[in-house]
Amino acid sequence: MPPKRKRHASPAEKTKRSMSFDDRLSPWSWVGTEVKDVSALATEHVLATCGFSSRNSYPFCSNRFAQNHPSDKLETDMIVITDDEISQCSKKVCKHNPNCLNYLGQEKWEDDAKASAIFVKNAELGYDPDEDSREPDQPVGLKNLGATCYANASLQVWFRDLPFRAGVYGLQPSSCETNFVDSPIFHLQVTFAAMQEGRQKVYNPSKLVESLELRAGEQQDAQEFAKLFMSHLDAEFQRQPVVSLRSLVTDQFQGKQLHGTICEACKRQSEHETDFLELEINLTGNIALTDGLANSLKPEKLSGENRYHCSYCDTLQDATRYTKLRRLPPVLHFSLMRFVYDLNTMERKKSKSLISFPTTIDMRKYIDSDNADQGTNHIYDLRGVLLHKGPSAYHGHYEAQVFDETLHCWFQFNDESVTKIKTLGDRISTKKKEGGDAEQDEAPEVTMEHNDSSIIRSKDAYMLIYSRRTSQNHGAKSTESVPAPPPWAMKTIESMNQAHFQACEEFLTKKTSMIHHFETVRRNVRSICHSWNLTSEDEKSVVVGHQVLSNWLSDHCVTLACQQSNSHEDKDQCSVNDTAIIKNDDIRCPHGKLDPEKAAEMKRISETAHIDIINLTRCIFDPVLSPQDVCRSCVESQFKERLYQLEHPRLVSEFDHAAILRNENVGYWISKKWLRDWRSAKPRMHVTFEGDPDPEAGEFRRHVRCEHGALSINTLNRCQISKEGVVFLNRLFPNWNPPSAEEEPCGACTIEFYASKEDKKESRKRAEDEKAHLYSLYDSTTDGDGYVQTGPCAVLSSAFVTTWKQWVIFSSDNPRPDIVDNSRFFCEHEMLVFDPNCVSDQDSSMMIVQRHVWDALESYYTCGPLISLSKTTQEDGSSHYDQAIPTCRECRLKKKTNWTTAEIVIQLFNPKEQSETTTKSKLLKPARQNFRQSRRLRRMKQHGVRRRMTVSKDTTIKDIKIKIQEEWNISTICQRLIHHGTELQNNAATVASLEIGANDLIELHEVNEVHDLDSDTDDTSGNRNEGAGFSGTILCGVSDRTTTTIPSSPNNPAYRACPSCTLHNSPEATACTICDTPLGDP
Repeated sequence: MPPKRKRHASPAEKTKRSMSFDDRLSPWSWVGTEVKDVSALATEHVLATCGFSSRNSYPFCSNRFAQNHPSDKLETDMIVITDDEISQCSKKVCKHNPNCLNYLGQEKWEDDAKASAIFVKNAELGYDPDEDSREPDQPVGLKNLGATCYANASLQVWFRDLPFRAGVYGLQPSSCETNFVDSPIFHLQVTFAAMQEGRQKVYNPSKLVESLELRAGEQQDAQEFAKLFMSHLDAEFQRQPVVSLRSLVTDQFQGKQLHGTICEACKRQSEHETDFLELEINLTGNIALTDGLANSLKPEKLSGENRYHCSYCDTLQDATRYTKLRRLPPVLHFSLMRFVYDLNTMERKKSKSLISFPTTIDMRKYIDSDNADQGTNHIYDLRGVLLHKGPSAYHGHYEAQVFDETLHCWFQFNDESVTKIKTLGDRISTKKKEGGDAEQDEAPEVTMEHNDSSIIRSKDAYMLIYSRRTSQNHGAKSTESVPAPPPWAMKTIESMNQAHFQACEEFLTKKTSMIHHFETVRRNVRSICHSWNLTSEDEKSVVVGHQVLSNWLSDHCVTLACQQSNSHEDKDQCSVNDTAIIKNDDIRCPHGKLDPEKAAEMKRISETAHIDIINLTRCIFDPVLSPQDVCRSCVESQFKERLYQLEHPRLVSEFDHAAILRNENVGYWISKKWLRDWRSAKPRMHVTFEGDPDPEAGEFRRHVRCEHGALSINTLNRCQISKEGVVFLNRLFPNWNPPSAEEEPCGACTIEFYASKEDKKESRKRAEDEKAHLYSLYDSTTDGDGYVQTGPCAVLSSAFVTTWKQWVIFSSDNPRPDIVDNSRFFCEHEMLVFDPNCVSDQDSSMMIVQRHVWDALESYYTCGPLISLSKTTQEDGSSHYDQAIPTCRECRLKKKTNWTTAEIVIQLFNPKEQSETTTKSKLLKPARQNFRQSRRLRRMKQHGVRRRMTVSKDTTIKDIKIKIQEEWNISTICQRLIHHGTELQNNAATVASLEIGANDLIELHEVNEVHDLDSDTDDTSGNRNEGAGFSGTILCGVSDRTTTTIPSSPNNPAYRACPSCTLHNSPEATACTICDTPLGDP
């Protein structure tokens, strides 16, 4: 049985190999041991602070990127590893090693792919036209010209209908048509040719849009566009000499249906046959396509108010209305009534109902069996889904999901973006997986097998396109031949392809030339990095910041390489500009030398490598620093601070032992706050690189001595220490001379203290006496005639009342006012500068009090001059003051207008709320009121909330409204300001232009709506402008060239359409007001 393992095994000895460089010898380990004074600092110590001394034991790491030389070692050689071996180089271990240059970003230059990425990022080659090249078996996208996504979606569907594409290609210009190249037909042929034979992945259909005179920035109804454009093409087809083209639209898209009515009385039928290009499906809630189709063909009973007028019976009769499908076209369109008109809001809205539709549908059961062609296949396969993304019927985005028969796969067409998909639905993921297909877990995978019809669900689909199954279009790939574009269209496309090919060739040539030059620079950089490391302390070196070297590798030499390559192409460019000055300031101190605090950011490169950097990469480090440039001043400052951190705990310990005060010994006073802070491990009063302040420096002197230099009478801020403690501190602070505990406190301060105490007692008694006699004044507010009753009155300065109240409340801290001075209320003519009967004149500088208050004040203070008033009540309930001294009209007006800044009064007044309050108070009038409201609340109820606002003469009404919004949180559009009965409607008007005087009252009325409606007869529907639609375009037969109803100038649009949500913004807008999408330059 093996022996049991010991329970507490001793740990293995820690080898030197596991130690990091920082553990071996700190750059400042000599502080307090070898050196205890600045004068003992040697050059070796200065170099050691930055790791440039042999005592630091920083290894000279071998260059990991140097060329590997062939080894002459034999397989039988023995490798001896000793404890003296340095630790392995790593990014973490060598982070602060100035001799390690292995982790600065050289790997980017060694790896071909990373070096190429660096070049492409910094080369400024411009846009690569090859990125616009079309991938094999990838359809072409169409550029959105602002809000033309509705047209792009329809064009993608029509293009993939091969018979229709062949018909478009077959359209011939008539002999009398001289401007065929400007016609929509020509540009439609060119657009289809570009989508078929173009070399670029996106085509710009601007010429087609211009020929149709569509307004590119205006959102239109996609279904209306499809109908109008198909009608326009049908008219063009019918003028063609080829018989098969004349009926192309009819043969390809048009079906026949029968509408009939049966009279329930006479059983006679009334029928008529109509043509249709699409079958409409009403979205009444979530519904399946088959159910919607069956509902549309379901007979309808006509009774009651909807009875049918039978021509045979010649009276209203109950009847049955029915619809039958007679013939279906090869391409069947189902128009989903996604956009309906809401009679409640009188606007169009988008239905959010879910539509379910199959990938394969058998239409035989929906066709009139009496007229159905038994030899025709009525199985239809889904070939396109048109989608509208967005909640509103007035803006959004149109996309298309279309099946390409030639490639036998589905694609998502989102204007310029074309994605191959395997699923259909609203949310198609654009994330690429292996094979480049987009996947979606929510929707079922589209199956192409005819015997397995998948069900698709969508809330955005508005048009479904089905194609009749034939032997040609059903199978692995369509066997139907792809039509060839007409020669005149191909000529345009070939010219575009040639221009694109030439642009790609020119870009490739330029890129190849720059890559060749870049490879030369890359070889030079690699050569420098392979040989720039040091091998010994004696080797000459240059000190550069870690980040500076990294930036040189990743930025500067790359940028200069690209600039030199450009200048190589431009022979006339001066080569002097191809030199970069790289600031090496990150490792410098304020003295311009190497900062020992930034030693961790320093790296040393050989002097030879530095010369190669200048000659081969045209980069110059400024300034050039060597290890001998370590700042001695900074080292001395750091030494003092580090020595302080080591010595301070020892000094505190020695002081604590010496400062113990024994009972028989005489103590000495010292600042309690200073002593507590100095004894802490990290004193707050200590300033880095400076000594501690002495115990009586700054604020600490007031803790011990008074303003006369003697011992302070306040004993709370000082404490005693022994004589030995004083002697100890005197060694640190020789100029400190503390007072003895036997010293008497300052006599002057003692006398002043007791005298002040008696004065405060006397002042408090006097304040209480005045308060008792003038309590009505003490309880009043300094707001005009805030509490005065009818009878004799007097005017008092508000400044005096405020000062007097402060003294009464805190008599020991505030001075007593001297006199009651009313001279400020008189002008040079010895008349009043205010009108006591004008509310705006009763500003915050004055106060009206009862006459007996004035008489009481005269017994305590020198008062004058007296401004005597008499308050009376008029018949209408208003107050009036009779004044003994008249008002000087001229000086009063001058005072109200001659000012730079002044205060105005804003009074919040809501007539609706006051009216409601008044009505309720009349209805609920109580028999007896058992409570009394405060004067402030009564005034607020009577006059509303008042607040003062400081304004200048240049302050505008808009500025005042903004301040009101900040003060009361009332929006500026909900404010009505009234001054002297006139509403201030011009926001740009200034206070001076409106003659608003100082202390004038402005009424603020808050309205709840932007438009204050006075009656219920106003039009509140706010119907949306439906826009001009397609009026004024070729599709409606009226061109902008011949009408002035709709402006056609593109330079002065009436709106700016958002490219994302197609909202109409003002012409001055820079971003969409709904989705914040930048609108770009107009």
